[in-house]
Amino acid sequence: MSLAIDLVRNLNAAARRAGVADSIVQFDNVATQAQYSLPYAVTARHVKHGDMVLDWGCGNGHFSLLLESLGARVTGYSFEPPPRAMAASSSFRFVSGSATDPRSLPFPDASFDVVTGVGVLEHVWETGGDERASLRELTRVLRPGGVLLTFHLPNRAGWIEQMVHAFRLQKHFHQRKFDESEIRALWTEAGLSVEALGLYNALPRAELSRLPGAVRHSAAFARAYDVIDNAIAWTAPRLCTNYYIVGRRSAASG
Repeated sequence: MSLAIDLVRNLNAAARRAGVADSIVQFDNVATQAQYSLPYAVTARHVKHGDMVLDWGCGNGHFSLLLESLGARVTGYSFEPPPRAMAASSSFRFVSGSATDPRSLPFPDASFDVVTGVGVLEHVWETGGDERASLRELTRVLRPGGVLLTFHLPNRAGWIEQMVHAFRLQKHFHQRKFDESEIRALWTEAGLSVEALGLYNALPRAELSRLPGAVRHSAAFARAYDVIDNAIAWTAPRLCTNYYIVGRRSAASG
């Protein structure tokens, strides 16, 4: 089993031992949580023990748990209440967003080694922000040479939401979606070089929570689902739901 799946299983088990898994909808079962297999693996390659990391738009804290497990000193930023999943942490710091100034981050320049954003950038317009302003602020709070890790950015060509729209299903539908050229232009404009960019998650994940318990909690099912998902993503990446981007602030900037 890959390192990524090991991270998924270990984090899920740790959350259950701590009694916080029930506050994280993504942790209902390992197959659903495995939508983060690639984000976990990419993050593990870029976050070192002791790094100062901003979990931008931390929400219920599911990604903050991963960052803390990697040894990072995590700051969570969100317009939602502090995540219950991180309540027992002695090192996690929570900072609330301001409704009166949604475009600015309340942190000094060059505060963080790494910033992560998981399914956030496409929603900033909903609180009065915009993508360009957000990317400029994220670059500002990164230290020179620091990394912005962006995950779950919706792919304009992804097949799942096209089906949702075509059949008018009563499901969440992203109003903002992206393509590669737009992403590269936005990152470059913000002062970030794009070191890696790709697509992942070809199959639905949230719907797996509706399966019978014996199926959705089966490790064998989770592995098989991932094999199929990865095969589709490898052969037809354009169909995938999400982009990931590794952006880096220039080491010479200041």
